[in-house]
Amino acid sequence: MEIAVADLQQIISEALQPLLEEIQELKAQSGGGSAAQKTLPLHEAWKVLGYRNYQCCWRKVKSGHYRANREAIDRRGPSCTKPDWYLDVAACEKRDRTMAGKRK
Repeated sequence: MEIAVADLQQIISEALQPLLEEIQELKAQSGGGSAAQKTLPLHEAWKVLGYRNYQCCWRKVKSGHYRANREAIDRRGPSCTKPDWYLDVAACEKRDRTMAGKRK
C-alpha cells in the first residue's frame, strides 16, 4: 500500500511539473504576479488608475472616497504635518468598481 501511494505521488508530481513551470514563466512575464498589489505614491497612482490629472485623484482621497488606511495610506514622517499619501492600486480599483449603494 505504501509503495502504491509513493508511486501515485510521483506520477502526480511528474504530471504537474510542466504546468508549474508554465505558471512560473507566466508570472515572470507579467512582472512577478504582484502588479495588482502595488502601493504607489499619489503622484504616480493617478496615472495608473486612469484619472485625468493629479487633482482628480487627490479629491477622491480628500472627500473620503478612498478611505484612510484601506485604499489610501498616509506615510508621513513623525515630524511632518503634511500627509504623504500612497494608494493601494488594487483596493482603489475594487472601490471604484463597487456601486455607491453597496460601499461601506
